[in-house]
Amino acid sequence: MVARCLAIAVLCFASPSPTAASDSINYEAVLDDLWTASDADADGELSKAEFTDALGLLGLEASIFTAHDQSYDVLFNALLPEVASGEAAPTGLTPMDFVNAATSYPEYQDPLIAAFTNGATEIPTDIVSPSPSMASSRATVSHMIKVAGPPSSIFKGVRDQIKVWFASVADVDEGAVVLTFAPVTAARRALEDEKSSDKRELQAATETQIDATIFVADAAAADAAAAALPATAEDLATVSAFSTLTVTEVTPATAYSVPPLPFATLGIIAALLIIGFVMLICNACYWSGKKAKSPDTAPAGKGGCCTLNALKAWAFGELTGVVAILATCFYFYTNVLGVADAATGLVDFFMALTPLTEKAPELAGFADMLPQSLSELSASDDLAAVRAQFGYLPLAFVLPGVLAALFLFLGAACPVLPMHKGSLCWSKVCMFLALLLLILALVFYLLFAGVAVLFAFAPPELQNALATVRGICISIPATVGQMVTDGTATVEKLSSAGQDTSAIDAQMVLAADISDVVTLGCGSLVSLIDELVAIFVPAILCVVAIVFAAIVNETLCCAAGCCCKGPSKAPKIVAKKAADPDAKAADPDANLQSV
Repeated sequence: MVARCLAIAVLCFASPSPTAASDSINYEAVLDDLWTASDADADGELSKAEFTDALGLLGLEASIFTAHDQSYDVLFNALLPEVASGEAAPTGLTPMDFVNAATSYPEYQDPLIAAFTNGATEIPTDIVSPSPSMASSRATVSHMIKVAGPPSSIFKGVRDQIKVWFASVADVDEGAVVLTFAPVTAARRALEDEKSSDKRELQAATETQIDATIFVADAAAADAAAAALPATAEDLATVSAFSTLTVTEVTPATAYSVPPLPFATLGIIAALLIIGFVMLICNACYWSGKKAKSPDTAPAGKGGCCTLNALKAWAFGELTGVVAILATCFYFYTNVLGVADAATGLVDFFMALTPLTEKAPELAGFADMLPQSLSELSASDDLAAVRAQFGYLPLAFVLPGVLAALFLFLGAACPVLPMHKGSLCWSKVCMFLALLLLILALVFYLLFAGVAVLFAFAPPELQNALATVRGICISIPATVGQMVTDGTATVEKLSSAGQDTSAIDAQMVLAADISDVVTLGCGSLVSLIDELVAIFVPAILCVVAIVFAAIVNETLCCAAGCCCKGPSKAPKIVAKKAADPDAKAADPDANLQSV
């Protein structure tokens, strides 16, 4: 649901570019970088060959120039300015001659302006659903390259070539590659003008950071692609896609896939649990036998791990269970913070929808896609109250384990307290309540572990759905963010050239706000999925500690006589002679025996 809303956002929001004011804006200023890259002889004009190179950089196919025989040469000749009779005919085009094509031929206006602004004027219509490669992907590869110059100097044609190169290296189709071109020194800032609201500008950028995310089939394919991608700037020297760029830095590629569940580790933990319990049995047998043979406690009954003489030993074992539960609950708490943060981010996303739809009526479709209850909640102050409660989620998640540990402690402490006079009723009550809470906690933490298992061993349909969500939540923020970056750069250049951009400033602010909301929603959704998978180990450790504590609790219960394996009758106080008159005071339990 969230992913669909985010996709609709891209299709609904007002374009963050000068299209609305195209009739009153001169785009000559945005062609400086193109002329610098294409004008080989630096004479200020583009020859026919240079013009062809420029169109290639812009990624404009000759097929779009339908009024000029779909030919670069015919278009070039048509754009040459007319001269008076007797004057020398021009041999090259100026930036203004190129701009005139957008006004002289209305059918070319949209593609030309989109090319001038690196696609900032195009509202994408093909990213609502990710490519089939994204839907079937089980892993991704990330790569970062820095090049000299601002993003505006990397034109659409070059960007397309870079995408094709990444796809070929990773052996995937182009739809599986998501690219962003961000200014290294970019920073949004609001102009301190009382009459203007949050106009966004870019600080001068000297470098561009190219971030690539490649969707591949599985972890093995991700490792292979990461190894094939260049790790240094020198490695890109022979790559034609970067021939017009100066590479300044390359970060080695990294592969990501959902890690397999650590069943081997769980086997080791289970073995340690068994060893620990065996050690507790040996400890109980040792102290029970020692006490049974002691002349100071005669007649004390038989030794054994489940007799009354083993009561203190199993009380100690119960305390180890308390420590195990508290330790694993603390570990679970530190990891579940990420789940709470992701959930809070989703609430923040829904809270941001209402004011955003008020600014842009085009986004009203958001509310229609939400469940009625959530739509009503987001439009009220109740959602803020719900968000405030999310801070207590981590504490609520560990509460069942902590309560069980509390009653385990009481059940272990009562039999060995100095005021013990032979009755174990309160201990048995605490043990029974501890058992109920342990069962509740066991089910609770098994649910968390079960979610991770479900994601790891999901049927293909569910895995495809999860991959689709991840694909949407990576491609949409990248696409919207790139539109904002390129649109902002375009506005900055036009403003510097003296063009009136006031008509599109509000659009730029709205586009930036939508980009922030989309990034928040997508990031929170992906984070929630990842955190739910990562919570598997902490949840399983809690389950292991609970099982251990439950077994120890039952053995303590047996030693206290609350099951058939315990003493046949409750212990009672009997008088006995003691050689030492202070023996009774020294060992109150010496007067206990089974009848």
